[in-house]
Amino acid sequence: MLSKSIKITNAHGIHLRPASKMSDCAMAYDSSISFIYANGKEANVKSVISILASGLKMGDTIELRADGPDEEEALKEVSRALIDSMNMDD
Repeated sequence: MLSKSIKITNAHGIHLRPASKMSDCAMAYDSSISFIYANGKEANVKSVISILASGLKMGDTIELRADGPDEEEALKEVSRALIDSMNMDD
């Protein structure tokens, strides 16, 4: 299992666009991909609803996790999708 901490930098937090970008990217991988937030709660990144239900706001930090046969590439690309989508609103 690999993980990476990511700080939410978008003034609107995680809304539909970044959630969709993350989920669409995650679906391309066989690995299990999730993130930990708010004192140990876990969200499934392959589910837009799970991501949106986390209610992430600007300044929150998540621990993105990937576990499986393509975990390295999955972590890299899903984190890139999230970061890029947050920057689109700036």
